[in-house]
Amino acid sequence: MIDLSLDRQGIDAVEVLAQLPPHLLVGWPDSRHHVPSPNTLLELTIAGVAHCAETAAVIDTFVTLVQTLARIEEHWPARSEQPVRLHSENAQAETGLPSRPELKELLRLGFILSREEPWCVYSNSLTNPFPLRTFAITEDGRSEDVTPTVHWENNVGLFGWELGVDRRIRAYRGLEDIGDYWSRRCRQLAAAERLVPAPAAPPVRDLFTPWHLDQPSLAAYAALLVLWLSEKGDEATLRYENPEQFAQEQQLTDARLQAVLAYAQQQGTIEVLQALRHSTVRLTITGMATVEQFLRARRTRRVRFDYLTSALVKAAMDTYPQCRLVMEEFLASDALCLYGDRLTREEALQAAEYLGEKGLAVLDRRDGRLQALRLEGAGIECGLAVEDDVSVREFMENQPNISIGSVYGGTNTFGNQNTLNVNHGASPAELADFAQRVLDAAHTVDLSEEQRSRLIDDAEQLANESASSAPTPGRMHQLGIRIRDALAQGATDAITQGLLDAARHLF
Repeated sequence: MIDLSLDRQGIDAVEVLAQLPPHLLVGWPDSRHHVPSPNTLLELTIAGVAHCAETAAVIDTFVTLVQTLARIEEHWPARSEQPVRLHSENAQAETGLPSRPELKELLRLGFILSREEPWCVYSNSLTNPFPLRTFAITEDGRSEDVTPTVHWENNVGLFGWELGVDRRIRAYRGLEDIGDYWSRRCRQLAAAERLVPAPAAPPVRDLFTPWHLDQPSLAAYAALLVLWLSEKGDEATLRYENPEQFAQEQQLTDARLQAVLAYAQQQGTIEVLQALRHSTVRLTITGMATVEQFLRARRTRRVRFDYLTSALVKAAMDTYPQCRLVMEEFLASDALCLYGDRLTREEALQAAEYLGEKGLAVLDRRDGRLQALRLEGAGIECGLAVEDDVSVREFMENQPNISIGSVYGGTNTFGNQNTLNVNHGASPAELADFAQRVLDAAHTVDLSEEQRSRLIDDAEQLANESASSAPTPGRMHQLGIRIRDALAQGATDAITQGLLDAARHLF
């Protein structure tokens, strides 16, 4: 019904659902399905109802029901073996609402909205007085409601419902209005989430890598968020801020912003206050401490140098197979921006000289000025490692007979550069078998035709390269990375997910 009705107005229901904030509908978004099935029942939450016009009576009745349930639970006999509950037969008397023709319907709607709330432990419709809403499309294309009518006035006591609550309803004692309800509800859910151990955040130093900043991870965006909040001055831990401005500056979708807020909240760096129409956030004391660590790390020579050497190698690998980087283009790019602090030209040139010293890059000079650098041999192997979020320094430390040397010049000891190698743990035969599996499943992967064509082309190249008499490891790895990224976009079924898992293992 919803899909057809919106389609008559030239609106795609799936696109609309993708843009809705997550707290407006019950059970949506559903991570298992991008497109709801035709029989999917979409129900509004109380927040969704609050966004609709002419719903004040329903909202007021819902608030009264919650107030009543909180009062009943507070005075429920301590030795009773019966659960705390409210029945439709005594709902009017318990709520104290004045009698009117539409009261039973309002209480019924309040019951429906209560069923999905965190304090409701069971709900029971004693008979089924709620006929499924039925719509017919008329000849002129309009949607007409043909649902059988329930006449409450003529069926007093015939239909009923029952709600059961637990101790969580105590959070709503003394409830004032719907805004107060939503604030308490968000605090209650946040407190429950804090009982689940949060995933360990990466060390602050680990965030200063091209991998985190080129296409920022959740951890990187969370770091940017606390930095953004800290710029509000001494009131950062006292005043709530609307994160919409941050989302606009970072060009985040609403879904991505919500994920960043949830991640930062789980790490304990921010506190989120969910209002009915938008979220506001503020720094916690943990967040302030994280900011101090972050700013201290951003100033250290090692962090800046490690970031620049890795950023140079990654930028050169982005031009594969040429692996050649024009320095002026790099110096003018956003790659020199390290979480709001722009690195200097001198720092970047010094990092490039280091790569040349270590035999990872060939430096192209003209008139005494560095024009470009090109990765060869060990440099390409290093670039493949950097793509896996390994820093240049870590790569060098894992090579036998190679001295890292000083960060800014000095005497360096060089070993046999032919020993530089990255073992990705897969034989050409394994890669050829993987490529064939991708080709067999390519036409069932959930991708656009253009993406599918590129996937097939890369898989064919990988099959040919791995079957050649002298396969190039760097070339096979590059093709594997592209195949892995394509599979990640279309992993909506078990076969594709299996291929994606294999790709992550191989590459």
